[in-house]
Amino acid sequence: MIRRMLALMLAVAVAQAVPRNEEVSFENETAHIQLAGTLSLPEGKGPFTAVVLIAASGPMSRDENAEGHPVFVVLSDYLRGRGIAALRYDKRRHPVPQHLQDRRSDQR
Repeated sequence: MIRRMLALMLAVAVAQAVPRNEEVSFENETAHIQLAGTLSLPEGKGPFTAVVLIAASGPMSRDENAEGHPVFVVLSDYLRGRGIAALRYDKRRHPVPQHLQDRRSDQR
């Protein structure tokens, strides 16, 4: 699963030329679930070094909010400014937004 996530990140990163956040979804084929996340891409032409930010245990979202502070949003922005792509994603307990489900269905 991690290899597929990184392959997705690199494929998207190569095609990008400006910094941005992109909503993405991917499937965990072993667990038969779909996960949604945000891919933060740096400015320029890839490929980029990339990291996957994994939320801690407990009721954390993809942004890893700690007392109202979105730690992973800040970290992603910091990394993006240094040429590193970052993927942060929701845990299984968060449903995939409908617009991502629709887009995924269109791609099949």
